[in-house]
Amino acid sequence: MVTLKEFAVQFTDWVDHSHSLEKKTRAYYRHGWNLLSATRVSDAKLDGIKNRDLDTLSFPGGAANANTALRTLRRMLAHAQELDLIEQVPKIKLRKEWPRSIAMTREQCDLIIMRMPAGDPRDALSILRATGMRPSEVFSMRWEYVRREEKIYQNPKGKSKAARRAIPLLDPASGILALRHCAAGFPESGWVFAGKSSCGHIVTIHKAFTRARTLAGLPKELVLYTARHGAATDLAAVLSTKEVMNVLGHSDAATAMRYQHPETANLQARLDQIPPPKSKLQ
Repeated sequence: MVTLKEFAVQFTDWVDHSHSLEKKTRAYYRHGWNLLSATRVSDAKLDGIKNRDLDTLSFPGGAANANTALRTLRRMLAHAQELDLIEQVPKIKLRKEWPRSIAMTREQCDLIIMRMPAGDPRDALSILRATGMRPSEVFSMRWEYVRREEKIYQNPKGKSKAARRAIPLLDPASGILALRHCAAGFPESGWVFAGKSSCGHIVTIHKAFTRARTLAGLPKELVLYTARHGAATDLAAVLSTKEVMNVLGHSDAATAMRYQHPETANLQARLDQIPPPKSKLQ
């Protein structure tokens, strides 16, 4: 029986050449396999993959990213069944996805960071909350794309054209990168967060983040990806929808509009300033 990694060669070839799959679907499955390939399930036999094993897998980003991987795995196993490589596809359970309205505030982020040891997890979370980058974008940062004088990170790739963008390195991101660059010996290229994974960089800070969040007494719904939501909410208060889209790498306005919230502090006072309508009897 072949392993998932071995079968992935055949599966991705089918994805790339299938006339029944749309372009977005092909990109979705390729991204899903990239996520799966960095986990231990990639070495599992096709007929030995069980839900109990998948439940403990960690993926970069939030539950939506994990579900991308799990849906891809579901399709891979279904394709294997169509080819008579396995008899039955297990019922793969997806992760709970919390709505985008849940956003990590700067104060909540500080409480978590205070309880994280110095190093990659703390720095990665700080940059994520400061810039609104996707977790996978932070983990895969490279020195050659950091424009230190301009305080810009030129993200080189992503799942869409909009993801390839110039990202402002807002405080404290630029300072953290300057310290890491110095500690690394001022390299001109290479991973900012080098790791032991097959891709060469860290792929998750889940354990350190979860432990610190628990110590801070914060709810479990406050997952890592809500740090991006928190940054997006802050940006939406001072930027136009188009500017928010450019910074966050959104390709449609509907997504960026989710972070637009009315300012309620002086809402009643502003309503009271509206003159009453003139009576028709006058």
